[in-house]
Amino acid sequence: MEDLKHLNVLPDPYDPESLRLDQSFVETSGVKKLLTTVPVRKPNNQDFVRVHPDEAYRLTAAIIELKDDREVYLVLPHVAHQLPGECSPVVLYTAINRQGATFLWPVKLPRPDGKVNEWHRSAAEAAARTDMAHGNSQRAAQNWLPGPPG
Repeated sequence: MEDLKHLNVLPDPYDPESLRLDQSFVETSGVKKLLTTVPVRKPNNQDFVRVHPDEAYRLTAAIIELKDDREVYLVLPHVAHQLPGECSPVVLYTAINRQGATFLWPVKLPRPDGKVNEWHRSAAEAAARTDMAHGNSQRAAQNWLPGPPG
């Protein structure tokens, strides 16, 4: 009977103790930021990025880059075979910068003729690191800079 009486009593609106949050409020609030879109892009010049080390967070795929529109599209494999000059084979690495922005970093694979572009080789090397990599590239050396240990 005591429990029923306790349920019917309203807290005193002028009592500051009735407004105090429990210490576990932040842990139990349950609010999470929902990631709804993930951009496909290279790291910005001043970004320090970390690539997810798990192979499950990588995808080898074909893409078409519309440079004028700054858009990247995934292409189905059977369509990519029909558009050999338009599509680029890439590995999409899941990456995050220090500001917490998640993105997919497209690193181009060697061309079918076996030639290796130095930019693409060094980008793949930087993406394969488990620590931070710097988004800035050295034009004269044609490579990407490793960053400080994260």
